[in-house]
Amino acid sequence: MNRNWLYVVLFLIFAFTAFYFYHRSSSAPALQLNQVVVKDLNNNPFEWTSLNGKKTLLCFGASWCGECRKELQGLMKLHNTELKELQIVVISDEPLEKIMAYKEKHNYPFVFLRSEASFSELGIYSVPTNYLLNNAAKVVKEKTGN
Repeated sequence: MNRNWLYVVLFLIFAFTAFYFYHRSSSAPALQLNQVVVKDLNNNPFEWTSLNGKKTLLCFGASWCGECRKELQGLMKLHNTELKELQIVVISDEPLEKIMAYKEKHNYPFVFLRSEASFSELGIYSVPTNYLLNNAAKVVKEKTGN
């Protein structure tokens, strides 16, 4: 009988651990822009206030991420038609050289930035993670995954 209880306890520990990690990776964290330090491709600090007055889509992603690449390709197709009024900002925590090479290879017109902190330090555990900002640079919608 004691062995059965051990199996039940181990199963419950496994189930709660799996649920914790699933939930953590499937929800976007609350984003405080003033706490996210990013630099442009010239390694200059980026001022979040420059987004005021513009609807913006922040895309946290990486060049190695297949879903991120698909998402940017889809955004590129829509950029010149339905998304003319939307500024798209791509943020990566990869090395600056890798970000620059990726942007140049695909000729994306989007703003690319490098996060000084790793995504996990920002609470982002899954990419792509997106935030839609209104004209006042306030988050109005967030989405994890593609």
